[in-house]
Amino acid sequence: MTHRIDCLIVENINPAQLAQACHVEVEWVNTRLLAGLLTPEIPLGLENMLLNGLVLQRARRMRAIERDFDANPELSALVVDMIEEISSLKRQLRAAGLPAD
Repeated sequence: MTHRIDCLIVENINPAQLAQACHVEVEWVNTRLLAGLLTPEIPLGLENMLLNGLVLQRARRMRAIERDFDANPELSALVVDMIEEISSLKRQLRAAGLPAD
């Protein structure tokens, strides 16, 4: 299966591919997966875990926040949660025909 990781057109990727796409070590990904910061649930066997493009986007944002602001993983996850919530609210406003900005 081919993955177009740079375009966020990703059906499923494993933790090693996610690490490669985010330019981090697999340990960085596994630590955040086990802490529940990248996905809500961790299925058995991280090596076989399939992640989607939304997780890739979330991981890239978290990595950038950690790097740019020297933030710990929990803080970066919180910031990304807020970014995702704001995006969701803006989509809802647009769907209702209201200005989102």
